[in-house]
Amino acid sequence: MKSIHIMRWATIALLAGSMALGAAACADSSDPAADDPANNEGNNDANNDQNNDTNNDQNNDDNNDTNDEEQIRLCQNICETVAECGEFLDACGEDVVEQALNTCFEVCEDDATRPSIIGVSGLPCDVVVPIAIDSFGLADACGGGGSCDNVFCDAPPASCDGNTAVSFTDNGVCDPESGECDFGGVEQRQDCGAQVCDGGVCVDVNDEDLSIYALQNDADPNHPAVDSDVVVNNVIVSANAGGFLWVQEPDGGPFSGIFVEEGELDISGLSPGDRVDIEGTYNEGTGGTEGLATIEATSITAIGSDNAPVPATLSFDEFNADPESWESVLVRFEDLTVTNANPDGDRDFGEFEVNEQLRVDDLLFTIEPDPTQGVTFDAIAGIMNFSFGNFKLEPRDGADVEGFDSGDPCADVECPQLAPACDGNNVVTTTGEGTCVDGACDVADARAPSQRALLSLPRRVPSGRLSAKRSVRAVRMRAVS
Repeated sequence: MKSIHIMRWATIALLAGSMALGAAACADSSDPAADDPANNEGNNDANNDQNNDTNNDQNNDDNNDTNDEEQIRLCQNICETVAECGEFLDACGEDVVEQALNTCFEVCEDDATRPSIIGVSGLPCDVVVPIAIDSFGLADACGGGGSCDNVFCDAPPASCDGNTAVSFTDNGVCDPESGECDFGGVEQRQDCGAQVCDGGVCVDVNDEDLSIYALQNDADPNHPAVDSDVVVNNVIVSANAGGFLWVQEPDGGPFSGIFVEEGELDISGLSPGDRVDIEGTYNEGTGGTEGLATIEATSITAIGSDNAPVPATLSFDEFNADPESWESVLVRFEDLTVTNANPDGDRDFGEFEVNEQLRVDDLLFTIEPDPTQGVTFDAIAGIMNFSFGNFKLEPRDGADVEGFDSGDPCADVECPQLAPACDGNNVVTTTGEGTCVDGACDVADARAPSQRALLSLPRRVPSGRLSAKRSVRAVRMRAVS
């Protein structure tokens, strides 16, 4: 950097010297006495005297030291003059100007570099200050950074911005104020519409290769535009509950699942594991599901059945690395603790948060009793949904909930209505379900009024009036139910 500022200061010095020499030449050529021999003779004598004086001075070491000190003081005065320029203070601030001043003083101490400073004497601030900032490497500190030196604005390769093809007709231009490349005048953008952008070029969708992976992954070369007609074949139902249908690719993994809006189609007969072909329109959801990749189905054809898909077990680190890649995929998380029993506050939407990482929702299945702060689960599986700006795990049924320790002794206790029974000589019936208390059922509140069977003995009758058989029948008839 020192060599750079020496060269720049030296360049200004040479320019200043050339201007001085030019001025002297003009003065000589305009003097009428210049051609007079007497004058020439006198000039020669004067020059000889000056040369003698100069030679004498050069031989005097004390005079040399004095001249060096004067030159250094002159150089330092120029440094201080430059440092006091308003442009320097406004652009850099006092600390940076002081740094530049110290560097300038160092240059003055060197016989070889001193002339580069002296050469700028008398030049205006608006000329000297930009050179000083650049020469001393202060562009960043002074808020410059606008230099286009070593900035090359080669045209980038064609690329895709979503489903828009982006290309460039020429190289860009460096903006001297920002030092950044401007491609505004040479950039071309083409919306691929029903086609897909592949490598910066719009191409037709290949229906045979279209998959859920292509629908979900924006970087897939076959990713279609919104509102495109699509066909996906041989995909597996991963969830169908409450009129909500999700399907995914048989191989699973990131980008393998998608939500299906069935419209007026009957999906009641579909179960996890069923294979289907789907035709419809690709969209990105609306309202609360805005951003959720969706097939608005016009046709759903069941083509067979297979084993239900197995959820992908993820850590939160794996999920958080790219949440969108797991959207609508059947996933599973282990070792969970409820860290917020109602993340929506006063607006209770039946959601709770686990491990301060993820919401669990009740769209497809409600976990009972409501999980409270601190309760744990061994694991929860479900569809990774996205709604109202949040990713939410949607368990499909009780099998997706493992090791729920609610802390409630009645959590797994059922108290169904009892069948009529005898309690000693009482007939006991219940009018409804009982109530669990401390893990045991209490049916006292459901007990009907007792009924006594009047099994009184037969009256004594004269011998032979009634047979034993009739006596028994009489007893039965007198029994009160």
